[in-house]
Amino acid sequence: MANSSGLLSTYVQGYDALRENSGFSPTKQEVILLTISRTNGCEYCMAAHSFLAGAMSGVPDNVIEAIRDGNSVPDKKLSALSIFTKVMVTKRGLPDRSEVESFLSAGYKETDILEIILAIAVKTISNYTNHLFHTEVDPVFSKYTWSDQQHMDVPLAHTCQEKKLHVTSQHNFNQENRNEDTKIFTLTRVE
Repeated sequence: MANSSGLLSTYVQGYDALRENSGFSPTKQEVILLTISRTNGCEYCMAAHSFLAGAMSGVPDNVIEAIRDGNSVPDKKLSALSIFTKVMVTKRGLPDRSEVESFLSAGYKETDILEIILAIAVKTISNYTNHLFHTEVDPVFSKYTWSDQQHMDVPLAHTCQEKKLHVTSQHNFNQENRNEDTKIFTLTRVE
């Protein structure tokens, strides 16, 4: 992301806005972010947000596992949130009126839908970047490694070799402040 200042600033500002101003509790935020990451098949974000969900956001283990496994979430309100988030991703922001009504009848507001759109934008930036660069799961998240067998896997080394690029990455995780910092990739042309 560091090679695109617009991408990086959009991600950071959006992520901060979601965390600080969405009105969703940390638990609900992680349900949303896990659901998006699973729907997009992002192995890195599934591992990272599974860790964050349990260690820092208070998401019950059975909720985390249900989302990771693609099963029904056992909590009714969190289930409605996860289902609607997945609908928004898979239907590219075109839910049926009945899906919107079902979400709203679970106790959510129309403004919550807008915050889900923000989360989708932020996670799509992160998920797609991780897909492109085949980001390896950091050791702190390795207990939560997850794999989506249905997405294509094109090795980054092969892609970079064809384009004569060298990839380095740096990731900072500030556990004390409970913030997830950005994983930064640098592409350098090899001559």
